[in-house]
Amino acid sequence: YNISSQGRSWPLWRTILIFLGVAAILGVTIGLLVHFLAIAKIYYYQGEFHISGVTYNISCENTISQAGTDLSKDIETKMFDAFQNSSVYKEYISSQVIKFLPVSNGSVVQLLLTLQFPPAKRNNMKAKIEAILHQMLEDSMASWKSVPASIKLTGCGTRMVNSIADNRIVNGKDALLGTWPWQASLQWKGQHLCGASLISSRWLLTAAHCFDKEYSEDWTVNFGITVNKPVLTRKVKNIISHENFNKTLIHNDIALVELAEEVSFTKNIRRICLPDANLKLSENDSVVVTGWGRLSMSGPFPTILQQAFVKIIDNNICKASYALSGLLTDTMLCAGFMSGKADACQRDSGGPLAYPNSRNIWHLVGIVSWGDGCGKMNKPGVYTRVTSYLIPLTPVTIPRSSLPLWMIALIVFGVLAILGLTIGLLVHFLAVESRTYYYGGSFNVLDIPYNKNYERETSPENHYLSKILETKMSDAFESSSIYRQYINSQVITLVSNSNSVTAHIWLMFKAPRSQKENTKRKIESILRYMLKNQSGSLPTDPNSLTLMEISKADAEKIINNRCGRRARMSATYDRVKGGSTAQEGEWPWQASLKKNGQQYCGASLISDRYLVTAAHCFQKTKNPRNYTVSFGTRVTPPYMKRYVQQIIIHEDYVPGEHHDDIAVILLTEKVLFTNDVHRVCLPEATEIFPPGEGVVVTGWGALSYNGEYPLLLQKAPVKIIDTNTCNSKEGYNGLVQDTMLCAGYMEGNIDACQGDSGGPLVYPNSRDIWYLVGIVSWGVECGRINKPGVYVRVTSYRNWIASKTGI
Repeated sequence: YNISSQGRSWPLWRTILIFLGVAAILGVTIGLLVHFLAIAKIYYYQGEFHISGVTYNISCENTISQAGTDLSKDIETKMFDAFQNSSVYKEYISSQVIKFLPVSNGSVVQLLLTLQFPPAKRNNMKAKIEAILHQMLEDSMASWKSVPASIKLTGCGTRMVNSIADNRIVNGKDALLGTWPWQASLQWKGQHLCGASLISSRWLLTAAHCFDKEYSEDWTVNFGITVNKPVLTRKVKNIISHENFNKTLIHNDIALVELAEEVSFTKNIRRICLPDANLKLSENDSVVVTGWGRLSMSGPFPTILQQAFVKIIDNNICKASYALSGLLTDTMLCAGFMSGKADACQRDSGGPLAYPNSRNIWHLVGIVSWGDGCGKMNKPGVYTRVTSYLIPLTPVTIPRSSLPLWMIALIVFGVLAILGLTIGLLVHFLAVESRTYYYGGSFNVLDIPYNKNYERETSPENHYLSKILETKMSDAFESSSIYRQYINSQVITLVSNSNSVTAHIWLMFKAPRSQKENTKRKIESILRYMLKNQSGSLPTDPNSLTLMEISKADAEKIINNRCGRRARMSATYDRVKGGSTAQEGEWPWQASLKKNGQQYCGASLISDRYLVTAAHCFQKTKNPRNYTVSFGTRVTPPYMKRYVQQIIIHEDYVPGEHHDDIAVILLTEKVLFTNDVHRVCLPEATEIFPPGEGVVVTGWGALSYNGEYPLLLQKAPVKIIDTNTCNSKEGYNGLVQDTMLCAGYMEGNIDACQGDSGGPLVYPNSRDIWYLVGIVSWGVECGRINKPGVYVRVTSYRNWIASKTGI
């Protein structure tokens, strides 16, 4: 019995652990429930909708005019009634009409909503508000006719006042109140020293070099457009500079400022959005810098906020010897003009460089950091690149907990107890992880007369209609309840009928397996709603909608059979000469033309059997048996290999000369289109690619003149150069013909090189479909000043290619 009794006893330490664990979990649960469910916070929503039954009157913008008062009161009354009779009547506080904006057929009403609710309800609240407003507008019997589908709600990055003109900070004009509502003045003992950007109700971002010492008690933050008469002032509670900030080299020049008290958002004080970590700005993208810095290098300081519309400058250009001497790192970005006409200046430091997306939502992409003077030629402003610091910012920018000490102790103590539960839940949810689902479908666009051009994938008609439909689908899904599951939507083909066009679409979503059927029903509902509310010049038939799930293999086959699409997107564009490696599948039409097994030239796949390349690649021998074609990013071993059946060289090509330097290759067997191998689009013969357009050249050519050859495919972003500029006396002195085009930079440094001949120069249209605009042909060495690369102009030979290939 003693042995039996001992074997069945429960150790005291185990009982104590269980008791403490249960108590900790209970305390944590109660504490979190109290904090997240019981403590309500005030939230503000800015929105707008369109009314078409009211002729826009400028007096409506004046809130004291009778017309504006009457119309505002009518709308506010209807909003009040709608929310009071809704499921969120307890959370609703107020709704205000801020202003009216003119549009072609009516007015846009801009409004501000105030609600109070616990943070736990925040995720679903926006959708509920939109639904209430939508129902209100549908049920409205007012004299003004509303457009329910026009409802938009926004949070960060929005402005109630738009800027009137593109002004400069250096020698600039004043900004309007509310134009840049996230701009703040960082003041030390009442004196403006730096700018800052509001990113939440309590936190701002600025430059680390603004703080010699991080004594928060001496600092205050002012909001508004005037330095000395602010709309609002807050004391600083905490300053957190980046731990790796280097004052000498100005590396990691970023800091967080925590306010002692939260700000309330109004039309003049709003937060700016932080961009996605993967946001990539392109050269010449328009951005805005604001601040109270000097109006010139030794000029006075303004009392009113200044603004400057500037351009993103490629870091390679900015690093060049004539500019900033290679002082830039990848965590910085350049903006301004190489001509020096607009720039930030002293005491603009820490201020925002803001970028508007396609929906006019503003994102903080840069922080004013350093430069050489103000507005000097070849000395643009240098900014901290915000996307480089988004990961370390995440845990820091969360406001400090206001929980009582006993609750914090319970949470800390309970972490270990709930760790096992957390792991168990993770295992459970990961076991039913989300899958990617693909859908194919179609619908009809009405009132479009029959036109066969809609069915040609590279025609202007096809591009125009497809672009409109893809934008509408993207907007519909991204503003829906399943925006997190949405990945991509594309128009694959258009079929012209007697008085309509049938659009065949391709959709990509990600959802848990348990939500598969529910997700499909929501997709159909969103598309049907989009088609139902589509009117004006592009009516659609919601009853014509069809939608079905397709397999991944079929989905990839559909995409890969279309020209110019890329399954794997490029993160950055680098140089061929001295550049970095392309990703697999990034340029799937690029082929390696090998002579006797050795990489010799590049080529571009234009169908499952035809490629185009340069005629001069076959000067030594035209025997097809001497050549093979390989696909993939590696020269060896190739992803796919084919033999050459026929080589067709342009009839007017003369060996040793540059004109008509084009040839077609016919393979002995078809290639199998995959994510890593498919064709590029050929442009229309009439299409024009003007100077300054961004294009990309790829190849396995030498990394420098007479330098080493890479094993992996290289890529380079270049610009199309005006033929007259290229033919200047310093350039090619008239040697470039109309059937050729120049691309690169007159200052040199980025170029194709030996071994790139025959390869593609490609251009992406606004739908990110890539077109072959040039074929690497000739040049003087690689990357020389005033000697950019010269390419065969594909549009000049579009009819010749068609005559040889039928494409």
